[in-house]
Amino acid sequence: VPYELRFLNVPYVSQFRPIMAPDGCAPAALSMALQAVGVNPSLSYLMNNLPMAGSVPGGQAGSIYGGGFQYVITPAALTVYAQNWDKNARNISGASTTQIIAEVVTGHPVLYYGFSPYQKSGDYNRNHCHVIAGFDPNRGFEIMDPGYNTQFDRAGSAGGNSRFDHGPVYWISLSSFESEYAHQYGSEAVKRAIAF
Repeated sequence: VPYELRFLNVPYVSQFRPIMAPDGCAPAALSMALQAVGVNPSLSYLMNNLPMAGSVPGGQAGSIYGGGFQYVITPAALTVYAQNWDKNARNISGASTTQIIAEVVTGHPVLYYGFSPYQKSGDYNRNHCHVIAGFDPNRGFEIMDPGYNTQFDRAGSAGGNSRFDHGPVYWISLSSFESEYAHQYGSEAVKRAIAF
């Protein structure tokens, strides 16, 4: 696949407005990815029916509405959930950056697990879902992060972690993406992604 400029039609969805879900990045990111492929289930449905630990293997542990959060839903469980609306959703965890580029330039948004604007120093768990909405060989990936109130918020306005508080829509170099998506700091899960 040639490295070419590609923008996908991904609408911005916040995990805070109109529905306040402090730990609801997965359904908000899922909403963005599904809308990009022409499917639009209601955000409230996606949030209220997100598979949860204890009832679904790999489900999210802790309420998306705050309280008791331990970890985000796994890519395997989120893929099965996504397939209710998009039969082509695929768990591509383990994919290389080159494989992700190939997905994006052929028109497939990719939801990946990375760091949050609220990430605490020394916490390397990738518990925050983002959507890759574009690729530019000179700038890297265009990222949409649901962890902001609106698509017009500025960088530094969410959690204040200067390493990861890039704003709701931003460009990330491929080397910075690699560090977030794939670099192993300890025993945490890495290279987790879903293509639509």
